[in-house]
This record gives sequence, C-alpha cells and structure tokens, in this order.
Amino acid sequence: MSWMDKTLSDFQSELASSAPTPGGGTACAVALGQAAGLTKMVIELTLGKEKWQSGWTHAEHAKTKVDEILNKYICIANHLQRRPPIDRLHTL
Repeated sequence: MSWMDKTLSDFQSELASSAPTPGGGTACAVALGQAAGLTKMVIELTLGKEKWQSGWTHAEHAKTKVDEILNKYICIANHLQRRPPIDRLHTL
C-alpha cells in the first residue's frame, strides 16, 4: 500500500517502526508537501486582498515555486519508498 493511501496516523506509526520504509527521505518529501500546501494557503489568502497588496509581488513569485514543489513531492516520495534502503545511498 502506498503512503498516500494511509491515514496520517498509520503513516506516522510505520515511520516510527523498525520497518525500512517509509524512511527519512519519504518523510521529508511528505513534510515538504505539507509545508508547500500551507504556504499556498497563505498565498491564496494574501493575493487579491487590498490589506496585503504590498506583498502581492512576493506572493506571486512564491506561488510559482510552491506549485512546482506540489507537483514534484509526490513523485519524490514514491520514488524513495520503492527503492531498497541501501540503494538510496547512491542517490544522494
């Protein structure tokens, strides 16, 4: 079963277990996706609001980067989860 099909609680339990996967790389990719999602929420709350107009340029720039991350983190996490732990050392 893919990490994406698990509840957050199940994913965290497996991460804390002695099982080789999910490992640190998968956990980092998932955390990156969570951070990117939260960042995008702030961007969406900022853009178009007159109160935050001074930050629109920065928000637009950040939105481009965040969209790239959101499109890649799932692929990264899946790739890392499929590889045997020793093989991951060669991708660093």
